[in-house]
Amino acid sequence: DVRNIDDSLKCVFRERDAAEEDLRRLQAECRKLDKEVVAAANRHTTRSSCADSDSLRWRSVLWTSTADMGQFGVGIQLYFELVKNLGMAFAVMALFAFPLFAANISGTMLPSGVVFSFAQTTIGNLGTRPNFPVGTPAEVIQDALHNRNVTLFGEAVPIKRVT
Repeated sequence: DVRNIDDSLKCVFRERDAAEEDLRRLQAECRKLDKEVVAAANRHTTRSSCADSDSLRWRSVLWTSTADMGQFGVGIQLYFELVKNLGMAFAVMALFAFPLFAANISGTMLPSGVVFSFAQTTIGNLGTRPNFPVGTPAEVIQDALHNRNVTLFGEAVPIKRVT
């Protein structure tokens, strides 16, 4: 009876060892297939992406012209031309807007005690806030504010000439 149990256990262990060997073999095959699939996916990505058609190397983000992008379709080329032209237009507009922005920030029309806020960058902050004694009529204050001077490049200029 012990001999039958011994033989049965040996048979079970042989089957287990054979199953473990099959498992190791299948895992090795899976790793090999995984590498092949990843390599095929990388080749597909390179061939179907914005890569040089000759060398299949990635194109430079900075040095690829919009005309070169035309090989991927006229829509792609037109999109990147639009983005490039809008970028240049916004850069030129920023250059023209900077002097007014700087003059607005240097203004003192906001009440004292206000730390930097969006209001300081607007045209409402342009100029120097006049000091009025208590009891000054509202018409006089309004007229003084409408006709205040703005200091630009060290010279006092009436606000109506600037705005």
